[in-house]
Amino acid sequence: MTYYNQLAVQTNSLTIKRKKEYISYNFGKLIDKMLEDEGCHILEIGPGMGEFLDYCNGKKAFDIDIIDRDKGITEYLENTYKLASSFTSLNDFFNGKRGFYDIIMMTQVLEHIPVAEHISIIQKLYERLSKGGVMIVTVPNIGNPLAIYERYYDYTHETAFTEHSLEQMIDFAQLKNSSIQVQPFQIPPTSFINVIRRVIQEILHFFFKLLFMVNGGVYPRILTTNISLIIEKTA
Repeated sequence: MTYYNQLAVQTNSLTIKRKKEYISYNFGKLIDKMLEDEGCHILEIGPGMGEFLDYCNGKKAFDIDIIDRDKGITEYLENTYKLASSFTSLNDFFNGKRGFYDIIMMTQVLEHIPVAEHISIIQKLYERLSKGGVMIVTVPNIGNPLAIYERYYDYTHETAFTEHSLEQMIDFAQLKNSSIQVQPFQIPPTSFINVIRRVIQEILHFFFKLLFMVNGGVYPRILTTNISLIIEKTA
């Protein structure tokens, strides 16, 4: 079964709607105004079944490049959404477009890439970010003990992250004129069920923090299953 077929089985209009709610709640304040600018240039690495493309198109943003090594994915997205170009190789893409993109989105991708390549890829993507642009990288958070399942659920996962390891990676990358923050990837309170989930999650996270404190040593500040690295180019 191809990667496209695996995703297609799991995707429907409801899952796309839910994922768009996550995008809006976690990143809307950061990117919505940028998306409404007619000159906004966007890059997405690992676009999945087009949830972020759908979100962008809904904001009348169409100048979007995508990168995915699965040709079935790129062909489907080209036929379903409005976008500019598609690439199947990061190496081919890195030949140009420096300082071009206002938004770079990479969701659940970096953990699939060998650790030795992380810093180089982040540096090259940062070079392609425009002044005032933002790069958003969302990854599994192994700071949550239950995320160990997500780490090993997928055979192609190379690693998982904590807020500290993401910050270390950026320190090693030495990105000039950058502003960095790591934030939780939170459940949007868009339904009664989600509100209940958030309450139960807060209780669970409080329990985890107690365990970490009793255990001693360092413990995570962020305990959501996923975390997002936000990189802004200030100059």
